[in-house]
Amino acid sequence: MAKPAPGRQVSGVQKLVLYLILCNVVMVLCYALLAKRLGAMAAIMVPLLLVGYNLLLCRLALKRARRDRDSYILYPVVVTAIILGFCVLSAMLS
Repeated sequence: MAKPAPGRQVSGVQKLVLYLILCNVVMVLCYALLAKRLGAMAAIMVPLLLVGYNLLLCRLALKRARRDRDSYILYPVVVTAIILGFCVLSAMLS
């Protein structure tokens, strides 16, 4: 059985960060689709929790990208944060 090169292995933390980014995209898309149907309390809490999650994920992605020079993980985080901003603003204005 061939062993992979030691420099080519993906760490468990890197996989976790990628799964957290994927989870972020799914949560923002679900919020974008269901924002109009939320009740009063949920309309306040869900965006606050999503913004908090995005802030934590941005800090984690920045630290990870600086340390391992994996700058490609920043792009989906920034794009979903921008989409979340547009969704929150449109929900507030309507």
